[in-house]
Amino acid sequence: MNCEISSKNLFEEEGHGYFPFEYYIDFLEFLRKNDEIIEIITYDDLPWGDDYDCDNAYPKEYKSWKKQVEKGIRDDKKIYVLLQHDVDTMPERTIAIIREEERFGIPSNIMIFNRRINRQHLKKSDELLYTEYNIDYDYLRRLQNESRFVIGYHSNAYEKALFNKERALKIFEEDIKILRQYFNIRYFSPHGGVRDHNGLTNNSLSIPESLNTTLRWVHNAKTVRFDGNYSDGGLNNPKRDPTKRDLRDFVRTWKRGKRYRVLTHPQYYNTPCKRSPRLTGITWYDNLLDLYMKNRHITAWNDIYF
Repeated sequence: MNCEISSKNLFEEEGHGYFPFEYYIDFLEFLRKNDEIIEIITYDDLPWGDDYDCDNAYPKEYKSWKKQVEKGIRDDKKIYVLLQHDVDTMPERTIAIIREEERFGIPSNIMIFNRRINRQHLKKSDELLYTEYNIDYDYLRRLQNESRFVIGYHSNAYEKALFNKERALKIFEEDIKILRQYFNIRYFSPHGGVRDHNGLTNNSLSIPESLNTTLRWVHNAKTVRFDGNYSDGGLNNPKRDPTKRDLRDFVRTWKRGKRYRVLTHPQYYNTPCKRSPRLTGITWYDNLLDLYMKNRHITAWNDIYF
């Protein structure tokens, strides 16, 4: 494995793989080896009932979940884990990861755009350009129908509307209409994206009224409740503490009877990879890359036990 450091602007690096592909695959193997303790869930497994109250983090759903654990419907000796992928760019890397998840029998929740825009161009010029975003719809649909994978909407409607909210709501509805021709779109998560002149981005847009009882907002500004959350989003953001981005440290906090979410951006996982400008020099990250460069017979997950 080869990892090279880049001197480019931190925010122009979103397509680079900052972690070895094998690191995530070894995480999946860790989950499978511990399947007597760890149960993988998706958003479809949550007891939603008629709860569409995203403004209050779905209180009925959380109460129902707690009751299921108390009554033994859910095993309180299990750790419940939900995996979410936000497909911001390089969808071929998402396909590579979910093929491994399929191999391990581990379903995930995959948030996709209807159309992807050139984020850097919009940020610099206020002009909207679309980019290639080639996802194998037939494969995703098969995973949805046969293997419990969940496909959701990654909303960039506010950006696509050039920050006009009325227009953005119509684009949001159209995106859902198009994606629902292929997938059971029941959940969405706004993309971070470019900010308008007031600092607002895609998560400032409310759910269109026409979708209030068929679509749930599950991450980014509004969310269903978990006992802990991990995200590798904004990996090079200078405002985020790089010492707290080690997924393994998050896994070590897991307790039986609790549920957790791990959100990853598959574009960050590739071999060969490039060193993250923000994480380089941080002990856990340097040691991780050294491990995968020197010895593929040892994984980064060997010293985690429950």
